[in-house]
Amino acid sequence: VFPGSLCFYDPAQHPGVKGLLALTLDDAPCSRRDRDFAMVVEIRELLREYEAQATFFCCTDYVAGHEEAMHDLLRDGHEVANHCP
Repeated sequence: VFPGSLCFYDPAQHPGVKGLLALTLDDAPCSRRDRDFAMVVEIRELLREYEAQATFFCCTDYVAGHEEAMHDLLRDGHEVANHCP
């Protein structure tokens, strides 16, 4: 992407990664217990508009109350991962 930037996969050795970008979202969509701050609907619409997939790194302490949103993201083909121990 940028000259001198670090590439974790060498396209010469892994030709399938050429032109791809890993999109990750930290502490999203549930960095708070209040669902009004989650913006899941808006994020899903934006990703769908651009036919993009993302990995959502969540703090497990705040997932409670956002279970349906997590299921929706998974159904859309996104990844959900644990950000906190």
